[in-house]
Amino acid sequence: MKNYRTKQFVKAAGMGLLLAAVLAAAGCYEERPRRVYVVEQQPPPVVVEQQPPPTVYYPPPGTEVVTVVPAPQYDPMPPQPGPDYIWIQGSWIRSGGNWVWVRGRWDRAPRPGMRYEPDHWQPVRGGYVHVQGGWR
Repeated sequence: MKNYRTKQFVKAAGMGLLLAAVLAAAGCYEERPRRVYVVEQQPPPVVVEQQPPPTVYYPPPGTEVVTVVPAPQYDPMPPQPGPDYIWIQGSWIRSGGNWVWVRGRWDRAPRPGMRYEPDHWQPVRGGYVHVQGGWR
């Protein structure tokens, strides 16, 4: 019986030593610091496009300069009379000191390759002047 107890003791002691060795080995592990690389991304360069200087329009002498232009009106478009016709939007003009709406209309180029520049109000120092549209 003594022999059995001795075997049990040796077996228990061996298991204890094994457990102690595993725990000791686990405590001895040293984690190495990781190398971290930081890459700073540079912002893209700022590209500034230089705008051309504004064109200055000098109206002919005697041209009326107005400070306010009425909002455009809606012109219903009648059916297109033909495939080569384009719609010319109506615009405000001054006539005898009064505002007059010139209605839109269908028109076609007098010669092939021409394009229509619509009437518009050109900003000038002190207000706006009317620039007549036409085929160019």
